Amino acid sequence: MAEFTSATAIQTVAVNQNVLFTETPVPSCNCSIIHREGSGIVTLKGATNQCRALYKVSFGGNIAAAESTAAISVAIALSGEALGSATAIQTPAATGAYYNVFTKVTVAVPRGCCGNVSVKNSSAQAITVQNANLIVERVAQGGGGMNDMKRMCEIIETELDKIAEKGLTSGNLDTAYKLIDMMKDLKNVEYWDTKGEYYDIVKDEMRGGYSESDGYSHDSGYSRAHGYCHGGRRRDSMGRYSRNSYGDGMDGRSMRGFSRNGGGDPYDEYMTTKQSYRSGEKSPECKQRMIGALEEHLDGLTEEIAMLGRDADCAEEKNTIMRYIDKLKRMM
Repeated sequence: MAEFTSATAIQTVAVNQNVLFTETPVPSCNCSIIHREGSGIVTLKGATNQCRALYKVSFGGNIAAAESTAAISVAIALSGEALGSATAIQTPAATGAYYNVFTKVTVAVPRGCCGNVSVKNSSAQAITVQNANLIVERVAQGGGGMNDMKRMCEIIETELDKIAEKGLTSGNLDTAYKLIDMMKDLKNVEYWDTKGEYYDIVKDEMRGGYSESDGYSHDSGYSRAHGYCHGGRRRDSMGRYSRNSYGDGMDGRSMRGFSRNGGGDPYDEYMTTKQSYRSGEKSPECKQRMIGALEEHLDGLTEEIAMLGRDADCAEEKNTIMRYIDKLKRMM
């Protein structure tokens, strides 16, 4: 979710021009909803594993006629085209008299694409706008989506709780085994869906060259001085990506990008302490922090490789994983 406003200043909006939003009280927690403060355009990304990403776009504000008492209107626009189903109309009693309007629409963005939304003056005259408020929310989709899986997990957990209260017996052992197996499969699907959606967003960022430090970059680069970020994922000075979270893993265990101690990326911590150690800080504490961060980073890699093995669907897949494990052994 993200919220964009123009709370205090009164702005005059010409015919077919956009309402501008100058503040961001609630910024998007990822890079799927993008806006530059002072602009009237919000970009929505189709970052999803499904065929489309859905967004609910809502606008509210006070509008007044600037020239005559003819009807005035604002409309949510998609790619510059005002949507008739998302148009709010008022007939003012006098020029300068403000009326509160509200409209909303659901926008579908195809996977891998982008859509631009704005709020346009669809009147035949200029209007003034005050207390403009635009809210964009990502809509969870059913039909096998995350919500359905979470509901299934809740049902399974309830049944397992009932079995736990009664105690395991020969009569319910097979049922418990099947429920646990279903839970593991659902958690595994949830993990890979989350990871796949994250990769989609990263690929979009690599194509688009968006930099949080200076908004849209019209050349092909990222801002390497400040990095670009998706929830903390950045490039360092050598162009490498730091590893970031993929969401909560199975059984609540730490995964790559999450420190088990609730800190930052173990790999980044390892590189930081290693640099300190190399630079002359040879204290036992520095060495201990470096080794601890290395172990945590390698634990994450080991867990991910183990998960790949558990998720393998054929002998060839398992053999490929084992071949690379042997390759790692030969490297040392």
